[in-house]
Amino acid sequence: MADTEIRKRLELGAKEKIDGPFSNVIHGHPALDEMREKHPEAYIDMLKYRANGFEHEARKVAEEHGIEFRGWYRRYDAAEIDDFGDWFQDGDKPESETVSAADRMMSGLLDADGLEDIPDPEWLIKGWLTRDTLARINGEPNTGKSLVALDWAGCVGTGTLWHGCATEKGTVLYVIAEGVRGFKKRKRAWVKHHAKAMSGVLFYPEPIQVKKPDSPKAVDQWATLAEVCAKIKPVLIVLDTQSRVTVGVEENSNTEMGVIVARLEAMRRLTGACVLLAHHTPKGGEGGRGAGAMSGAINTEFQMVKKGRGLSSIMTLENTKEKDEEDGRKILLRFKVYNVGDEDPYDLDEPMTSVVLVHEEDDSAEDVIPVITDSDDNRSKFRSIIEQVWPVGRFTQAQACGLAQDHGGMKKPTAYRIWGHLVETEFIEPVPHATTGNPTEKYRIKRGAVG
Repeated sequence: MADTEIRKRLELGAKEKIDGPFSNVIHGHPALDEMREKHPEAYIDMLKYRANGFEHEARKVAEEHGIEFRGWYRRYDAAEIDDFGDWFQDGDKPESETVSAADRMMSGLLDADGLEDIPDPEWLIKGWLTRDTLARINGEPNTGKSLVALDWAGCVGTGTLWHGCATEKGTVLYVIAEGVRGFKKRKRAWVKHHAKAMSGVLFYPEPIQVKKPDSPKAVDQWATLAEVCAKIKPVLIVLDTQSRVTVGVEENSNTEMGVIVARLEAMRRLTGACVLLAHHTPKGGEGGRGAGAMSGAINTEFQMVKKGRGLSSIMTLENTKEKDEEDGRKILLRFKVYNVGDEDPYDLDEPMTSVVLVHEEDDSAEDVIPVITDSDDNRSKFRSIIEQVWPVGRFTQAQACGLAQDHGGMKKPTAYRIWGHLVETEFIEPVPHATTGNPTEKYRIKRGAVG
């Protein structure tokens, strides 16, 4: 059956004023009827990416044949897109020679009832990320943006809860555009923390440029990625970072960034995925650096702020913009250290370590291996153990002294004597009871304490 024949039939149904559902128009065509009955999944996919206004029909067929209906996204197979470069440049698929641009636009017009067929937002991570959107996480360098993005990717790829929030399991494509070598350690730390393989996540360890190349002979990397996405069908695409995938683009120019937005939006329409960018903020400022054309197009935006230094830092992840839901969600995170190898290539005397971000209230010390230097005195060792295992957590005297013996090589009397010294010098303090304010048996590092 010719593609033009299908399109004409479907577009006719979208334009004509008829009583009842569009299925009255679709039905009656022998080729379409046969496809509907013998190949219902292909029929549903055809409706998804060939015409607007047919979600009612698609849902009906899915229900009749017991097919799970997973959203209303425009998906294209690589072989069905004639020219990816032109498609992404213009923001849509080239018009059919047999259908005018005006007729095509008219086929997309919806009345008030037609709006009801537009699907509701589908959570990718409940309360945080939705499918079929552009999202961005902003922050100064070394504030944990990539750690959050990698955690989101791992949780979506494996269907793992993210800090208690449900995830929609699916394929994730992660473009590592900078800091490639450190990602192996971060991945290992994630695997140890969650005690499972990071399945469902595909990494591309090189920058992929969103901008269409000026030379017609150059490879359009974004168009090539579109072909890949049409095959792997990701639900989350991470671009880490924005600046490294937009090389040569003036980020303060609304004109140039507007073209980038159009290509990002085209990828979103192609895949129905959440396209997530990691981006830098101006030093000491808030929001993403650069033109307003980008920030205005973003559906969901996050701000990452770090307070403190080293392993005792506290990171705040806040949802600062949300077009379709309530914004303002916030979570406090801290580092948790894991041994991820036999030895550190930069220091053969120390184990290789990396970190994950855990909730600030997570006091667990399980599997955390503190890095201790033999040349340190016992007091420095004890302080280092506490800073690495419980940078913001709560711990008992028995827990801390036990680790000092196990990892610091101290005898029990020495460990308890140094504990007393750390209390006296106010490096650590008792945690007050939430109601009475009286000291409890749990301790914490005193805010502002200097080791």
